[in-house]
Amino acid sequence: HMAPGPAYSALADALRSLILSLRYIEPKSRALPVMRHSTNVWKIRIDNPKLLVASRIVIRVGSELSEDALRK
Repeated sequence: HMAPGPAYSALADALRSLILSLRYIEPKSRALPVMRHSTNVWKIRIDNPKLLVASRIVIRVGSELSEDALRK
């Protein structure tokens, strides 16, 4: 595709929205240790099965973008 930008605009909008919505969840969350599995793949280990029943699992996608850049 000669101009891939337009093809990814819907995906970029969805990720931007996800990042903004995670900011409301983050203060109530606790981080789990992350281990590198392979290139661009990470894994976590959940030792307490109650965590899966009593909690929501949220994957946080981080970025170095400013608040203004996220809302564009």
